[in-house]
Amino acid sequence: MSHGADTENIKRQFNIGSDLIDYSSNINPVTPMALKEAIIDSIDSIGAYPDIDYVDLRDKIARSINRQYMRSCDILGSGFDDSILDNQRLLSRDNICVGNGASELISLIFRLDIFDKVRVLSPLYSEHIRSSRIGGKGPIISPMKDIYGSDDKVYLSFEDMDLARDPREAIVVCNPGAPDARLRNLDFLVDHCRTYGKYLIIDESFMDFCEGYSYNSGFKYDYDKIIIIKSLTKIYGMPGLRLGYMMARDESIVEKVRSIQEPWSVNSLAQAGAMAVLEDLDFLEKTRKSYKKEREYLMDELSRMSAIDIHKSDTAYILCSLNDRSKYDTAHDLKMDMVREKSILIRDASSFEGLTPRHFRLAIKSHDLNEVLVDSLRQIL
Repeated sequence: MSHGADTENIKRQFNIGSDLIDYSSNINPVTPMALKEAIIDSIDSIGAYPDIDYVDLRDKIARSINRQYMRSCDILGSGFDDSILDNQRLLSRDNICVGNGASELISLIFRLDIFDKVRVLSPLYSEHIRSSRIGGKGPIISPMKDIYGSDDKVYLSFEDMDLARDPREAIVVCNPGAPDARLRNLDFLVDHCRTYGKYLIIDESFMDFCEGYSYNSGFKYDYDKIIIIKSLTKIYGMPGLRLGYMMARDESIVEKVRSIQEPWSVNSLAQAGAMAVLEDLDFLEKTRKSYKKEREYLMDELSRMSAIDIHKSDTAYILCSLNDRSKYDTAHDLKMDMVREKSILIRDASSFEGLTPRHFRLAIKSHDLNEVLVDSLRQIL
């Protein structure tokens, strides 16, 4: 199995050690102090089994989602279906399943018997393709099709959408796109799934880095066949702890996933850390503002480099591609030179379905490290 975060292999291969700067993994460089303190304070909990039902954690996640959505609506103004905020439609712990990172939940969802095959909208995170194959559900791979509206929104469709009418087919999409970093409006896609009775699986692992939660999250849609996957690993800077969750308005979907999940997949320390920060909405807002500022800086600097083309980003990373003016034929060659000459690791994005050997991805980090990346790319390219 191959993932982008191959830092340890690279360190061993090039004998770099701790000097390697990793721009391949899209992790918040700021881990909340409250999370670290909670882990230290909970260290004695490792002597006992964690709650097998994760009741307190699931309660906290549900409250956090409800509060975040309502606060986002208040900030952004009117224009939303108020019925979504009716107490009967707010989430409870019965709408939540937690897991050992988003990847575990992806694997479990594709083992369910509620759909027979999977249509993935590419490009997207490779774990969806891998898990659908293991689960015996395909996948069917359909390229995304963006429709630009007069309201400046990008509406998501896919090729041959009118012909895809099988109700036993689930559609899978990453929003924002992984790896292309674009936020898309899913109105057309939700209408399509509602018309044919399909399940829609939305991977929102990087949604928390984006502005406009209420505009963009699948939470806003009143459709019971939507399954949303979220990662806490990225936004809270805790990849070593592994924690993600899925939510669905249909509680029976959540129960089906929990029924096939291994017991105690989320450890006590991960639970304690998450409990300490989940309702800290100010941290999320500060993170989004910081990422917006650094995203604009990086995109401006990268756009000045004649050898690469950049894709618009709405989240924690930027997708780029080498053009005809580049001295490099492939992103892999660029990656290797960046490691050898600058001790910098970027993500060769050629393994993503729908991309080319010339695509690569850059994680957005602190301003000082973003300056290091810009200077290094200028020298290498």
